[in-house]
Amino acid sequence: MGHQWFSKYSLTPDIHPVDNPLKLFTSLWYGAKKLEKYDPTAAALATSGKKGPSVRIVLIKEIVEEGIIFYTNYNSRKAKELLRDPRCALVLWWPITGIQIRIEGKAEKIAPELNDSYFVSRPKRSQAAAIVSKQSEILHDYNNFVREVEKVYEDIKNKDIKAPSYWGGFVVIPERIEFFYHHSFRLHKRFLYSKRSGIWQFEGMLYP
Repeated sequence: MGHQWFSKYSLTPDIHPVDNPLKLFTSLWYGAKKLEKYDPTAAALATSGKKGPSVRIVLIKEIVEEGIIFYTNYNSRKAKELLRDPRCALVLWWPITGIQIRIEGKAEKIAPELNDSYFVSRPKRSQAAAIVSKQSEILHDYNNFVREVEKVYEDIKNKDIKAPSYWGGFVVIPERIEFFYHHSFRLHKRFLYSKRSGIWQFEGMLYP
C-alpha cells in the first residue's frame, strides 16, 4: 500500500533508527502533502479534562525545532484542558502513503508575535470568524453568528490587524514518537522513539 511512495522518495522503513525523529516526521509530512488526497495536516489531538479524555481534529500549521504548532481559541475546551494539563497526544493517518504517526508530549503556548504573523496570513473571513467565535460555547443562533462575522469582515477587510488576545497557537513538544508503516497481512512495521534527558533514543521495533 505504501511501497510506491517509499521508493519514490527514498524514505523506507529500513532507514530507522534516526538521530531526530521529529526531522523524519517533518520529511514524511511534506511528502504526504504532495501525495495524499485529503488534508494531511489534519491530526487527532487528545487532551485530558476533568471528566476524562477528549479528542478532536486540529490542523498542523508548522513544524519547528521545538515541536508541532496548531492554532485555536484559547477559551476553547481543548485550550483550557491543555492549560490545566499540558500532557497530550497527536495521531496522523495518511491512507495513500500507508503511514500512521503517533506523538505524545506536552503543549505550551507559542509567543504572541508568532500568533500575529500567522493570523495576518489567514483569509479575512477566517480572521473575522476567529474574532467573533466563542469556540466550544453553545451557539443559539447560527444565522446571527454569520451576520456578525460578515460585519467584522467588512470592518477589517482592508486592514492588517493583530490576533485577538484569546486566539493563538500551541506547540506540542514531543516526548515519544511512533512511526507505523502499513504492510499487507498485518505485517506492519512500527518504530518507537522516546526522549530521555533531552536526547532522542531509538527504543526499537514494536510488534504489529
